Amino acid sequence: MTTEKGLLKVSEAAATANVSESTIRGAITAGELECYRIRKTLNARGTLRISREQLKDWLERSREEAPLRPSKPQGAPTRPKVTLKHLSLD
Repeated sequence: MTTEKGLLKVSEAAATANVSESTIRGAITAGELECYRIRKTLNARGTLRISREQLKDWLERSREEAPLRPSKPQGAPTRPKVTLKHLSLD
């Protein structure tokens, strides 16, 4: 659900981008993602809103800049599987 003038809440932007809210807030803090602060009064802290266009642009930039994970070379050692034992306390 969008809010004022088609702006998204942080939780809505995170759900749309399939990332956590802290990722969205971190991008805002780092200056990577622009947002608007909506306040009812000058003394109020307000809430953050992100436009769909800004979110879309940020996602495109993030995908371009993100390095791809290298695939495991063949024959590379793998982690041993850990088997957990359950104890009963009688």
